[in-house]
Amino acid sequence: MTAPQIMYQYVTKGGAVIDAPAPQGASLKGAAELAAALLEREDTTALIIQTVTGGYATVRVSDIDHIAIEPPYDPPQS
Repeated sequence: MTAPQIMYQYVTKGGAVIDAPAPQGASLKGAAELAAALLEREDTTALIIQTVTGGYATVRVSDIDHIAIEPPYDPPQS
């Protein structure tokens, strides 16, 4: 079983949510700084985001409402 990691949730202005892992070893603060840097890019910049399922999504910076950073979560074992 792999350890849980920090997750990004890219939320578009249309309400779509893209779940993506943060870089391995990223801290919450580091992940937040990277998200802020992404949102400061030009509106026409397209981001290619690898999703948690291994797929990819492409979204323009101008279409992103916000990026949430979720801490590692290890659900309780039943």
